[in-house]
Amino acid sequence: MAEDMSEKAHDIFRQQFNAASIFVDDHIEKGRADRPAILCGERTASYGDLYKNVNRFGNILNDRGIGREERVAILLPDIPEFAFAFFGAIKTGAVAVPLNTFLGPGEYKYTLNDSRARLLVVHISLLESILPVRDRLKYLEHILVCGGNAEDYPRLEDLLKSASATLKAADVSRDDTAFWLYSSGTTGAPKGTMHRHYSMLVPAERFAKQTLGIGESDLCFSVAKLFFAYGLGNGLYFPLRVGGTSVLLPEKPLPEAVFDVIDRYQPTVFYSVPTSYAALLQTAERENRNSLGRVRMCVSAGEPLPKPLFERWRDRFGMEILDGIGATEALQTFISNRPGEARGGSTGKLVPGYDAKIVDDQGNELPSGEVGTLLLRGESIASGYWKKYEETKRTFIGEWLDTRDKFRVDEEGFYYYVGRSDDMMKVGGQWVSPTELEAALQQHPAVLESGVVGIVDEQGLTNPAAYTVLKEGILPSSGLALELQGFVRENTAPYRYSCWVEFVDDLPKTATGKIQRFRLREMNGKQSTSCQQEVQGCHLAIENSADLMAQLQGLDDIEAQRDMLEKYVRSQLAIVLGLDDSEPIHSETNFFSNLGMNSVAAAALANRLQVGLRYPLSATLLFKYSSLDALLDYIAGEALIPETAQSNRSKARIPDLVPISRQDNIPLSFAERRFWLYQTANPDSCFHNLPHCLQLTGKLNIEVLEQSFNAVICRHEILRTTFPGVDGSPVQSISPVSHVNLTIKDLQGLSKAAQLNEVKRLTDEEIQHRPFDLASGPLLRVTLMCLGEESHILLLCTHHIILDAWSLEILLKELVSLYTAGLSGNLSPLLPLPIQYADYAVWQHRVLTPEVRETKLDYWRQWLIKGEPPPLELPTDRQRLATVGLAGTVYYRLPSELVGELKVLSQRTGGTMFTTVVTALAVVLYRYSGCRDIVIGSPFANRNRPELEQMIGVIGSTLLLRFNISDNPRFSDVLHQARQTVQDAMANQDLPFEEITKILQPEHRQHSSPLFRVLISFLPMALTEELVLPGVTMRSIPLDLDGAETRLDLSLTMWEKKTPSESFLQGWWRYRKDLFDEETAVRITENFQAVLEAAAAGLEIPVDELPVDIPNGLG
Repeated sequence: MAEDMSEKAHDIFRQQFNAASIFVDDHIEKGRADRPAILCGERTASYGDLYKNVNRFGNILNDRGIGREERVAILLPDIPEFAFAFFGAIKTGAVAVPLNTFLGPGEYKYTLNDSRARLLVVHISLLESILPVRDRLKYLEHILVCGGNAEDYPRLEDLLKSASATLKAADVSRDDTAFWLYSSGTTGAPKGTMHRHYSMLVPAERFAKQTLGIGESDLCFSVAKLFFAYGLGNGLYFPLRVGGTSVLLPEKPLPEAVFDVIDRYQPTVFYSVPTSYAALLQTAERENRNSLGRVRMCVSAGEPLPKPLFERWRDRFGMEILDGIGATEALQTFISNRPGEARGGSTGKLVPGYDAKIVDDQGNELPSGEVGTLLLRGESIASGYWKKYEETKRTFIGEWLDTRDKFRVDEEGFYYYVGRSDDMMKVGGQWVSPTELEAALQQHPAVLESGVVGIVDEQGLTNPAAYTVLKEGILPSSGLALELQGFVRENTAPYRYSCWVEFVDDLPKTATGKIQRFRLREMNGKQSTSCQQEVQGCHLAIENSADLMAQLQGLDDIEAQRDMLEKYVRSQLAIVLGLDDSEPIHSETNFFSNLGMNSVAAAALANRLQVGLRYPLSATLLFKYSSLDALLDYIAGEALIPETAQSNRSKARIPDLVPISRQDNIPLSFAERRFWLYQTANPDSCFHNLPHCLQLTGKLNIEVLEQSFNAVICRHEILRTTFPGVDGSPVQSISPVSHVNLTIKDLQGLSKAAQLNEVKRLTDEEIQHRPFDLASGPLLRVTLMCLGEESHILLLCTHHIILDAWSLEILLKELVSLYTAGLSGNLSPLLPLPIQYADYAVWQHRVLTPEVRETKLDYWRQWLIKGEPPPLELPTDRQRLATVGLAGTVYYRLPSELVGELKVLSQRTGGTMFTTVVTALAVVLYRYSGCRDIVIGSPFANRNRPELEQMIGVIGSTLLLRFNISDNPRFSDVLHQARQTVQDAMANQDLPFEEITKILQPEHRQHSSPLFRVLISFLPMALTEELVLPGVTMRSIPLDLDGAETRLDLSLTMWEKKTPSESFLQGWWRYRKDLFDEETAVRITENFQAVLEAAAAGLEIPVDELPVDIPNGLG
């Protein structure tokens, strides 16, 4: 059959033919227009859709004057638009150039300039890697952005909608160039490998159809990405050749994501690489999984498949893995095992249509059983490397391709991979050049020389190891090994990092000075025990950011160190403070008084610096060293002196916040446990129900809204977490099912008055009468009330154990992004989360070591030396008869003029707006109660690490702020005390609240009087009041919480609201109606504003003279 195809093909190709016509257009003629060609997330692209969008993309190129053989670069994840662009370029006669999505700006500059691409189509998530080098791209004229909006660049989706869906294929020959794939050679330099229109047909016929037996009914899913030669066939032109369906996964193919795709789409053919098979097997063994659904065939290539991995996979899933080998230069697999006759440890037999021979160094063919270099001959072999004449001559030898792979073949024709002729390593399916890693290490000031080889781990997978000789006087250490790993990672492409660094006295060499790599491989694990102990930490994950300390300490010049440090600190300040650039940050500018930094921003900056510098920095230090000069002096004196820095690092080593296994029982975070204890003791209570209500005006797509909610739930594990008990203790149980049923209430038949009553009834029911069951869940309920065709009320209700105010903002903004993308048929624009809440919970327990716990307990014991604070007894309208009452609400807004004056006051005193406001509150409470020892509670967001900024979950804690207002102090004195109180509380707030309670409050008082009766919540960001979706405006509706339970006498919530013309503080006071009349709550609000106004006018006023008007009769 293949021979017939070949003969027929040659007859056609002697005329003219375009690959896009074969892989795309023919399906329309064969009646497959409605069949699915590509499945991706929630999207389905039929063969008709593919045909039209390929034509549209081709017309976009024509409209921009992209001519034949001109290059079109494609920098996209695995999404349908990749296929549109790839075949659209080919159909016009242009050359498609897929680019690796894992590279950095420098690599993209090289490939775009080397290819002379005139047009680039790039995903919005990858655009940031192009913009830094945009001005140095000499040939690039057009950039089209996919998946989002970018200023100055047209959106691909919009262009596709407006372009013509009719396009005649360019009249090209079978030998015209259709596409390039960039490949790294022996030097590691990328090379443009040129493939013809005919190239894809050969592996599609010979390998996919004839060897694997793929047919029209198959769904193909490939872990390897489309920009790889291996992934391009598996995930695109193989299924398109037979009229089958491709399943695409845009995200990183982590085991959980891969199994989700297998479960959801039930593919029949699965392609992966050994590294991924090993990770999948590990997950399956942990989760006791032994089914792959409808998968009938597993295929592997990219790197050798170890025999033990083959056997373990077969034993668990009852299915063999068909291992094979291919090359970018050969386009796809040319040696492979066959279904039903796979042999573990072997690469298989030659694919029909290919010839191979194994030769020695002189080119003589070797007999079976002997190891030599594999030469390959076949019709899919590339025509050469672009602008690499010498490399082309060395690699393409007449009809033969020199693979530079070492093989042996047995009598039965089974091939066995032995190694790489030029010592290149294939790691995770990527070629890694040892000379490139050695060159990167050579740049480090501590390294004399190094030799890099591949070593095989316990699963039989290859990882690079760098045997490193240090310069005289430099001692080996695990810290230095980590620095070298980070240094290599930042000076090579992202996947070419050294996983293991081993220090040696010298390298084995030949008489001519060449490194003997085989001897390095023999040294694996045989160096001295002391050396092994020194580098035990070298397998720890390195942050994607540069290891700044390694670079700083590598600079001999103190001024150069400070310049580099200053640039880094400026950049982090700009990020935390939301500045467009760091230039406005002058050396003596005060972070708080001039730049408006608050305590939350201080915590975030401290942790960013701590991560980047790998040095312990407390947020409270920023209050002391509150200018750029002062902070740089501190860091230079403490962190850059090796002896001091190493001592302090060892004293305050913070564990890495990284993903953890889901196999073991996951403990609750401290905040979760607090909520769990209360709800377990009060199972019928709705006290911690957290509602949010939104008015949606416009034409709403309810189906897309529900899909968007489910996408958020899928993205955040905490939203599908419950808290059952195991052996008497609660654990986090994460459901694999990421679905919420949108409860729809149709109120369109009611009058407006009846609608309002029903909305209030449903809202009150959620808030007051529907407690959550933490053990069984769900802990998120979503109700959509339909008032009219373009009028809806959306009510969210969660238990506080999974959500806080910060999390609510994340949820709403992600909902808008996903709804917008879903409505236009686009993929999610959201980047994957680095960690989930369960990872944070485990990390929180790891951070609180016994030593850290004891230090923080000491602070609270010192707190009691001042004496146990008395309960705050505010004068009330009625006698206190219970510990819990129903809440009333008074809304307020402080005018913009006053807010401006308070900002000036805060800046002048070196504090924050929060310290000024909480001082005024303390003074008002003192004047009302006469109590001089006052404790105020305040929620603290505690999102002080970059990983936590976009993660949903309860992260914060409650600060206890204690004031001593004795002897009629001035307002300025109390304000100074507040600054120190806030700093101390922030530094010691990481203890579980119940532990603090046990110390500060004896058992007999815990139920009679809480630690604080007044709480202030100063939100670090404005609550979103209005969000705009396509065709819909979503506006927050203040809820009438009258009737909800509260344990607090008073709670004050406020945030800064900014408009183009003014800035003001707004929020609400919530009060206990069984204690206070509404008129009393309003008067407290007025007195609070009056104290702030008086303080803004003059700080030196004694607190007893501040204008506080307390009505007679209270008490």
